[in-house]
Amino acid sequence: MDFNRSRAALMGVWNYRNLPSVPAAENSLTRFTALLTSDLCAWPAENVHVIEDPRKPGDSADDLVRIFEQATDVALFYFVGHGQVDDEDSLCLCVGETRAEWNRRTSTSLAFEAVRKALAHSPARIKVVILDCCFSGLAIDRRLALSSQPRLAPIDLTTGTGAYTICASSGYGLAWFETRLIQDSRSR
Repeated sequence: MDFNRSRAALMGVWNYRNLPSVPAAENSLTRFTALLTSDLCAWPAENVHVIEDPRKPGDSADDLVRIFEQATDVALFYFVGHGQVDDEDSLCLCVGETRAEWNRRTSTSLAFEAVRKALAHSPARIKVVILDCCFSGLAIDRRLALSSQPRLAPIDLTTGTGAYTICASSGYGLAWFETRLIQDSRSR
């Protein structure tokens, strides 16, 4: 793999207006960014696009298309924060102003469908999705899979396709998270 021809979009949200705050998400985003750009992973910092605590979905979907269309080796998407299920059983990645009401969830969040489409249109050989949020297992639902083979079981969708998805929970399960920020032992 050549990380000079790869792109990562890392999004973390921890301050919410209408949902409980998730202080640990800031730490997770910071640590994951540091890991990717460290000597261990060796991603060039300019190819790692960090989206910190966005308030509204805005142009996020188009930004992902723009980022991932530049990738020819690896396209990686990472999200940490709240996830919600909308009124059509689809995954919504919550941003700061996301609403909790069923009929407002999709319009005030980044719909995972937009992430899936941005990755599906990317020329990257390898596509990786890491979702650290509740209900993230909905991302491997057959109708939302990265593969063009919708009749296969989710495990078969990743075999040989170059698409990999890591979820923190099942489709209708809650993800575990720290309710308090643990001080980094190096700063003591």
